[in-house]
Amino acid sequence: MKVPSDERCQTQAFPTEILWFSQLFGGFPLTYSSDKNGNKRLRFSLTVFMWGLVVVIMETVLLIVWLGTIYSEAFWGQHVERISNTTLMVVTLDVCSMTVMIAVVFITYVRKYQSIITASELIETVDRNLQHKINDFWTKIRVFSILVLVVTVLAYSGITERKRPLYAEIQFLGLSKSMVSHIPVINVSCTQAAVFVHFTYITNSIAKRFKVNNTRIKQEVARMSSMGKSVTCEEKKKSNCELEVLIDNYWMLCNAVHKANNFYSAQLLVTILSMFFHITIDVYYFIVHITNGDIVFITTDGAWVLLHVCHLILLICPTSEVIDSADETAPIVCKLINKSPDPALRRQLETFLLQLPNHKARFSALGFFDLKTDILTSMAGVVTTYVVILLEFQPKNETI
Repeated sequence: MKVPSDERCQTQAFPTEILWFSQLFGGFPLTYSSDKNGNKRLRFSLTVFMWGLVVVIMETVLLIVWLGTIYSEAFWGQHVERISNTTLMVVTLDVCSMTVMIAVVFITYVRKYQSIITASELIETVDRNLQHKINDFWTKIRVFSILVLVVTVLAYSGITERKRPLYAEIQFLGLSKSMVSHIPVINVSCTQAAVFVHFTYITNSIAKRFKVNNTRIKQEVARMSSMGKSVTCEEKKKSNCELEVLIDNYWMLCNAVHKANNFYSAQLLVTILSMFFHITIDVYYFIVHITNGDIVFITTDGAWVLLHVCHLILLICPTSEVIDSADETAPIVCKLINKSPDPALRRQLETFLLQLPNHKARFSALGFFDLKTDILTSMAGVVTTYVVILLEFQPKNETI
């Protein structure tokens, strides 16, 4: 298999739109720059790092000030007579989970950026081997849609939040100041969206390449089997080399998964925990407002529940697709071994098959649990349990 050298086959693991989005909101400190040969390579950017550091510090300070203001008004304000301890607890969990998330995400960017650079280079190498080029059109649409959706929901929430009983008596929270107070929340949500965008893109890219590589393996073995005994030594050697390239592609993709998991595992843990808290809190408020008949807040909290649930599902599904695509290789190779009349080819495939159990493509949240679709049902059960507990501890005569 010839590795193309023309510019049309040169690929970038991260499209420009994803890098810009991640740099702007998450401080993702990587950018493409040309090396000595004129090829684009991911490199650490000190400028983006400084921007991300400033954003993280500002978000953290604003979130703490925002939480402190709510506590101050709740305990010492002249107009808030009685605030539920349950409400204060869920607000605290909300703010603390967001603060921890943005800190962990940025620290991981700085400490483990070399892992994602290596994963990107492996993906680009596989692309050159497969002569495969990415179509970035849907990437642009996806990034733009996510940005519009997040900003729209947060803006609507900022407008309606000032009418919530907890905030209604806090004098500083007028309409304009309510919007201003939601700026850190908007930025944090955009940071979470940035992690979602580049993580799902890289996992979808790996899954797609596993599928393409599996198809090429089947095609190559079928072609080698159909050549018969009349094949020349030169043709046989060429076919073996092409099969070796496809097998190497599989190992490179597995290595890319391991490097990407090293980069994302801590981010995935704090992101999933943050979403768990947000889903629990929003479902709790959603049920309370249904009981009270508050249409505005039913709409707001219902939208948040749907947004976080969709976010979680769309975050987990690509990792399951990577696992399924990688695991498809073993059954394919087994079938091809049985069909192949060439003893040398069978031995080559058997050697490859024996090595597969030692190279499993898996994503995990810092080793605590694997990211597979069955985690969604487990999480739904835990959320239900905690919502019931929160409802039991919510007195009817206290402000929510």
